[in-house]
Amino acid sequence: MRTFRRCAVFVLLALLMSAGLKFLLVPSSYMRIALHEVQDSKKNYDVIFVGQSHGELAFDPQKIEEKTGMSAYNLARRQIVMRDVYYVVKEADYKNDPKVILYDMDPTYWIDNETPNYYGDSYMYPHLNNPLNKAEYFLRYNTKEDFRMTLFPYWLCGTDDIKKIKTTLSNKLKGAYWNYSIEAVNITNKSVKYHEGGFWYQDVQTNEDFHANPWKDEKVSESARQSFMNMAEYCKKQGIQFICVSSPLPKDRRDKENYHAAHQYMEALTEECEVPYWDFNDADFGIDEKKDFIDKDGHLLGPSAQKYSEYLGQVLAEYMQGKDVNHYFAKEHQKGKKK
Repeated sequence: MRTFRRCAVFVLLALLMSAGLKFLLVPSSYMRIALHEVQDSKKNYDVIFVGQSHGELAFDPQKIEEKTGMSAYNLARRQIVMRDVYYVVKEADYKNDPKVILYDMDPTYWIDNETPNYYGDSYMYPHLNNPLNKAEYFLRYNTKEDFRMTLFPYWLCGTDDIKKIKTTLSNKLKGAYWNYSIEAVNITNKSVKYHEGGFWYQDVQTNEDFHANPWKDEKVSESARQSFMNMAEYCKKQGIQFICVSSPLPKDRRDKENYHAAHQYMEALTEECEVPYWDFNDADFGIDEKKDFIDKDGHLLGPSAQKYSEYLGQVLAEYMQGKDVNHYFAKEHQKGKKK
């Protein structure tokens, strides 16, 4: 009995120490706040956006709401790998009843991009609130990976994180942290501003270069493809309208990336899964190739994102009314399309 008690005390102390180190070293999380807002019973969101950085900077829920009359939230987050986007979709449906989940298809994340960034918002496991989702994720992935990712989420922290303990602790001791407010998050990029509903607005161009990975169908990650099909199947079972879009990209990136082939692949896959696919690179709504983008990767500047959101909102509004929206898109990719 005495040995059992000692073991129990040791385990308890180890858990408390681990929790303390996590509190001190791991920065306050934006995704923690975003999921809390979506899952807050005080408001239901009809339209949920998911995806990566292009979606995070492209979808302004306020503009979508103005055009559609439906409440909207942007859950897209930079650097999330495809397997984790699937769990974002499932979390969006936890304590919330969305009518539409709209996924931004960025070709970058479909090719050899399966390893999550275990330290930060882009790794979904620490942020999952649905116990069933958390258990499924643990059994599917964590049992096959380094156990430290699950038990000691702070182990990747380095000297910079130790130096920032004061800031991290200060943010977490604020009322904003316990009230799930964005003020508790340390935003280092001062050119980006957080707007309501998960939209990040940036009004400074960086002209940062983009290292294209030319699209080839055979390079597509099987994990990415399967995760997409899981999303489509999940939404179908839950009675949620799943819609896929490709947001505007600079012509230079499209040319370097063999974008026509990527479009054809995405179009064929969405047809197979019987979900709508709207490629806004085929739509003419006044997005310039240089002045409207933050960088050569194709992240939209704030004003351009709002213009895009208004256009997308109009398309979505008409689609939800049962209207044909094909006239909004040009025929750039029709050549070579399968009959």
